[in-house]
Amino acid sequence: MHCYQAMEMVLNMAKKDQTKKPREQTIEFYADITDEKVELTYDLLNDSISLKGATINNAKIATSYEKNSGKTKLTNSTPIKSSELSFSCDRAIFENYDVVLAIDTNTKFIRNKLISVTSSYFINKPIHECNKTSKYPFIPFAAHLFVDIQDSISPEKLGWYVIISSYIQDRFPRNYRIGIIVDCDLGAHDLINDFQTPYFESLKLPQNIQFIYASSDKRTDSIANQMISYSDKLASSIINSKELISILDSDKLMNSLKYCEGHCPVIGRPA
Repeated sequence: MHCYQAMEMVLNMAKKDQTKKPREQTIEFYADITDEKVELTYDLLNDSISLKGATINNAKIATSYEKNSGKTKLTNSTPIKSSELSFSCDRAIFENYDVVLAIDTNTKFIRNKLISVTSSYFINKPIHECNKTSKYPFIPFAAHLFVDIQDSISPEKLGWYVIISSYIQDRFPRNYRIGIIVDCDLGAHDLINDFQTPYFESLKLPQNIQFIYASSDKRTDSIANQMISYSDKLASSIINSKELISILDSDKLMNSLKYCEGHCPVIGRPA
């Protein structure tokens, strides 16, 4: 007769990646104990762990390293929805999402106006096909310009909202599992991804979307890092371009968003 326990346990499994400045891959998850015997197994061939006698919840794989200051730098963190937990952020992306996009925002004062540009990249190919070929066609997805966003509104979060609501939701089927790579608000990701708290104002993520964290300055650590780096560079190139001045001088700016003075698409168009 099994003894079912209504308790939670948090397990951390970590391994070193010695191919560059030492990286540590950490798998973190919560487990609801269901059997009186819990068995943790490591699969050397697949570089993964599995757990018997418990139900895994809120699992994620993260990459980090120790900076010269002695502090730990987290470079990426990807949710995992699987009973087999892999020590690979890329594999977590391949197995858990149908579409992956990265969204980043750059802000700069231009002509006494606070200008923000949100840009996004995506992989223009089914994720499972990329896994087989190891070729990733990263291409720009959309970019949006904002003028004088209200002080109480985060430009990053407004960018998330506009790209998700105006570009993503009508572009992909609602049954697609979509991972959105961002580079901020990591501490809130667990609750946002569990749909317990909003990602912008009072809005929660659509049920088929989750956030993935990655930093743009360590692009070789994972696909997620590469994509957020591309998005960052695209936003930077747009905000520093001569064409942006032309847009500000044109009649393209709309005032249909209550969060800013004006806005308009730069790449792509709202569906």
